[in-house]
Amino acid sequence: MVSDIFSGITRMLKERYPDHTVYRNPKDAGARLPCFFVTAPLGAQKQRLYDVMEEELTIQIVRLPSGHVKKPTEENRRIAGELLRELRRIPAAGGVVTPYNWAWEADREHGSVQFQVRLRMRPVAADPLIASETTKGDVK
Repeated sequence: MVSDIFSGITRMLKERYPDHTVYRNPKDAGARLPCFFVTAPLGAQKQRLYDVMEEELTIQIVRLPSGHVKKPTEENRRIAGELLRELRRIPAAGGVVTPYNWAWEADREHGSVQFQVRLRMRPVAADPLIASETTKGDVK
């Protein structure tokens, strides 16, 4: 599910900003500018009722502008605002994820948007519910 969220974000960034490169690893050396870094710096899991696990994931998108932009702070603010609008609902394999706890920052060096998503997961049972079945349809 987490990889589906990252794929949805990456797909949107590539469609909306085709001249930007999108990286998932913030330690990529020699990144081509302008670019985006999509990371999940924080995550926490909580046990809920009936073996349901709840995971809160913090996702951060950082944009680095190219060096030849005349007003990088204004451009970073504009793109941060666009990301706030575009990422209100993130398509994923299990449906749509709605982010919350938004924060953004923009200055001369970079623009960043940070938000959280909450995922609820139920573990797959290791033991099958039916041990075996006879040819007559009886359950053992």
